[in-house]
Amino acid sequence: MKSKLTSTQAAYLVAVYELEKEYRIARVGSIAKALKVGLSSVSAALKTLADKNLLNYSPHSYITLTGEGLNLSRELTKRKIVLFDFLHDTLALPSTDADRNARRLEQAIDEQTYDRLLDFINFIDSCPRAGEKWRKGFKEHCHNPLDPENCEPCLEKNLESFYQNREAVEETTQAASPTTLADLQPGEKGRITGLKAANRRVAEMGLLAGTIITMGKIAPLGDPCEIRLKGFNLSLRKQEAAAIEVEQVES
Repeated sequence: MKSKLTSTQAAYLVAVYELEKEYRIARVGSIAKALKVGLSSVSAALKTLADKNLLNYSPHSYITLTGEGLNLSRELTKRKIVLFDFLHDTLALPSTDADRNARRLEQAIDEQTYDRLLDFINFIDSCPRAGEKWRKGFKEHCHNPLDPENCEPCLEKNLESFYQNREAVEETTQAASPTTLADLQPGEKGRITGLKAANRRVAEMGLLAGTIITMGKIAPLGDPCEIRLKGFNLSLRKQEAAAIEVEQVES
């Protein structure tokens, strides 16, 4: 990240962002209530963030994010979503534990490790040896430790399922090209089924397999387009949207 913040400073910045998004403004009292801290602690933290040119702050006035602060808070929020989804959906941690640890990791994890985590998530979503069954198997293992005697019949069952799925995919591919995000019209919804190519920017924005997205505005020439997911509005180039395979769901 361009601006290095402590985990506490990042929490204040995200709190201002979330309050602005919900109420259009943020106040010292609202931030204190959201973070469960004293007013004096909020004032000191806001002054520090203002010195970093991340927000506009003066006593007894509204708090607003600067352009740099807005971009950084969005990046922090997206990073937390990726970390939360990994801890909850892949490592099978309860929601409360996943949320608490995601908040810690979003500042502690370095760029190289974060990039590798994104690659790992994409690998799980695309590799036939992994996927949702793999996640489900790990969750069951968390409650009932693996019995080696069950490995061979499990492998045989999964291998048979793999060949059946591959034949079904090949038949579908031959019949028609897969629908992509670029095919959706404004207001239509789709569930992401796969990515044609590994794309760090796309994964970092939370566009992972299983995510529900809604198509928003589309530029006159089709590039760029605006989509909505998990409470965010994101802008994608047409080439990026065409690389995201989806299945349409009811609006």
